[in-house]
Amino acid sequence: MQGLIVGAFVVEKWLEATAENFPGRETVEGRYGFYGEEAPIEFKKLYIGKRTPDAYRKKGASNPIKYTW
Repeated sequence: MQGLIVGAFVVEKWLEATAENFPGRETVEGRYGFYGEEAPIEFKKLYIGKRTPDAYRKKGASNPIKYTW
């Protein structure tokens, strides 16, 4: 599933990935998470099931989640 878009969200707020910001999770230095909601269906239809363009995918990137617009 490399590069396959499986979800679309509207972000309300970006936060550092700390246990304080995300209770029940451990702190991960250098990472961020967000609070938000699933995107409206019209946006999901545009993106879900499609592939992320090669320009946004770096060989060897270990994070399975990519944020783009």
